[in-house]
Order: sequence, then C-alpha cells, then structure tokens
Amino acid sequence: MVKPEVPTAYELAVLAGDQPAFPHAVAAAAAGAEDGTLFWRERADRLELALVLEPEADLKQTLKAFYAFQVACGDALGAYTEAAYPLALRWPLVITFDMFELARTPLAWPRETAPDGHPRWIVFGLEAEVSEPDPDHERPDRISLRGAGALEVPVARFVEAVARHFLFWFDRLEQYGFAVIQRAWNERCDERGQSRRLQLRTGNVAGTVGGLDEAGCFRLGERAIGLWELPPAVLAGEEVWA
Repeated sequence: MVKPEVPTAYELAVLAGDQPAFPHAVAAAAAGAEDGTLFWRERADRLELALVLEPEADLKQTLKAFYAFQVACGDALGAYTEAAYPLALRWPLVITFDMFELARTPLAWPRETAPDGHPRWIVFGLEAEVSEPDPDHERPDRISLRGAGALEVPVARFVEAVARHFLFWFDRLEQYGFAVIQRAWNERCDERGQSRRLQLRTGNVAGTVGGLDEAGCFRLGERAIGLWELPPAVLAGEEVWA
C-alpha cells in the first residue's frame, strides 16, 4: 500500500489497520507523544489520521487552530471531490458534500483544562469512508469519498494534502491572526442563516446559525458557544444537533 510522504514538520506514525487513529493518538498524547506526530491508520477503505500538538497558548487560543485544521481538511478533500459541489463545514465536527456528511474531525484535549488554562496536548483528527460507508442505506445522510467523486485516489494522497494544507492555514493564523481563519471558515459554514437546535451539556440551545465570531465561538442566535462547552463524547464524534 502506498504510504504518505508528509512535510518534515510532521513525524508520521503508521498504524496497523486494526488500530483506530484518533483514540490511539489521544492515548499517545497523554503519554507524552511529541508535537507534530501524525498518526495514520493504514487502510485502503477508510481515511483516518490524527495529529498531536503541544500548544503554547491557552485552550481558547489553541482551539482557533482547530478551525484552521478544519479549513485545511475541507481544502484537501475538496481537491479530489466533484468540483460542482463545494465542501462545507458543519459545526462542530462535520465536513459536508452537497449536504451529505462526508467526514468528521474529532477533537480531544485533557478534560481538566479550563478554557483559560494551558492544555498539555491537543489532538485533531479526520475520519472518512473511502468506499460506500452504508451499503444497507441505514444512514442516507452520509457519503463516501468515492461517492463524492474522488475515484481511484490512494488514501495516502489525502493524508499528504491535509498535512500540506494545515501548514498553510496554520502559517496564515500565525501571521495574520484569527480573522483570516474566521473568514475562511464562515465562507464554508453549512446551514448559515438557518434555525437549528443544539445539544449542550447544560441542555438544548436554539437559534439561527451565525458561524464563528472573532473570539472563536460559534454563534447560534444570541448565544456564543465554545467548543469546551461540549461533552467529550460529542467532540469524539457523536451527534450534537437535536
């Protein structure tokens, strides 16, 4: 199987096909994995990667880089999918193609970290099915990479593209500030202007989807919601919209 060739800023760690990338990366990060370690699950039928970072800022500032990662993932996948259907970002974790769920970007950090505290580590992940994810059509809202037009593209090419695009967007975040990421994310914001109901730890919140604000919070009506308000299970990839 073709293996990814990633920029030298990363240390690629190849996992066997029976080792899910995201939980493995979270465990490795907690055990002291180095900054920039990129875990990739070696499977031809599924795209899974997870990046370990050692933040230099507090959690609120660090999570702004997560939105840069999501924009990068959207750009990377969009380079291979059908151009007539631009990819969109559905807060907090989903990348969509023509309103279908194409991929998820799970997220984890030490849960004892307060929003103004300094996390010891953070993990950004990406998961997508390469071939048909639901042959029995139990989840008609999902689509595979091949279903979205990415035919005969080796999984390694997606990994390489994500790695390159994240370096680009992270550099823009560092040079120009979060406004650049906010604008890029909001341009891709799925269901912006529509009414939705969101499940939080403290209960449901309803309002009009407004995208990201300058502080890196998600606007739902008058409510500004931080990613730290979501339970770990949701950030790991469970449903959040009611």
